[in-house]
Amino acid sequence: MMRKQFFLLFLILLPMVSIGQSLKKKYLGIYTGTIPAFVLSAGTSTIQVDAASISIALMEDKTCTQSIGNDQRKGTWKLITQSKTTYTIELTLENQIMVERCVLDKKSKQLLREGFYPQPDALLTKQP
Repeated sequence: MMRKQFFLLFLILLPMVSIGQSLKKKYLGIYTGTIPAFVLSAGTSTIQVDAASISIALMEDKTCTQSIGNDQRKGTWKLITQSKTTYTIELTLENQIMVERCVLDKKSKQLLREGFYPQPDALLTKQP
């Protein structure tokens, strides 16, 4: 009987924990940086990809905008995990199959965007 009560309590509290996860307002805003240049292997040839500017805007309504060079995509963001020092965020962007993952450092307010191989990671800084 006691197990059933704990299980029921767990089921009731679980949605509250997931709903409660959100970024504090001070971490919302626009983050900018540069994706470093890299080499892309295409079969027997290689292509040099130049560095590109990147910005990611995280909005309070859980929408986001990502701009890389002249390409701009809109989408949504979701908080995946949080620790004492970081937030892990996933971006789901329109016309993009893969989900992007970013790690936000709470102290420095820097966002590390994990690049898709062979694209390197990019470190973005929050704009005032």
